[in-house]
Amino acid sequence: MTEIQEYKIVINFLSLMPFVLIAIIYFFMRNKKWIVRYPIMILSGWAILLIFVVSLTTYSVHYAPTKELMEIAASGDGAPNVLIFLFGWIFAFIFLLLLEFINKALFYIYKWFNKENK
Repeated sequence: MTEIQEYKIVINFLSLMPFVLIAIIYFFMRNKKWIVRYPIMILSGWAILLIFVVSLTTYSVHYAPTKELMEIAASGDGAPNVLIFLFGWIFAFIFLLLLEFINKALFYIYKWFNKENK
């Protein structure tokens, strides 16, 4: 495998991993009351997104396979870091609402199939 392919694999991993971790946290928190679940999910999702966005930027600066990619990452203005720091909680909240919708849809589908099978 070439360095560029390995670099793309790591970049994709760092991009998708926050959503996997937030979904895992939601899986364990889904039976808690919403008043406890929402603040924990929003704050932990915000922190996870912030950690992975900063990690992605740092990885791109230090371990890019070519000098050009390294310079592009290093000369960036840091906008993704600032955006996630200021508004990451909104992204975490939107993802939480998506997970809530999926959970409720699966609940009603499961309930409907059990009613049909009886």
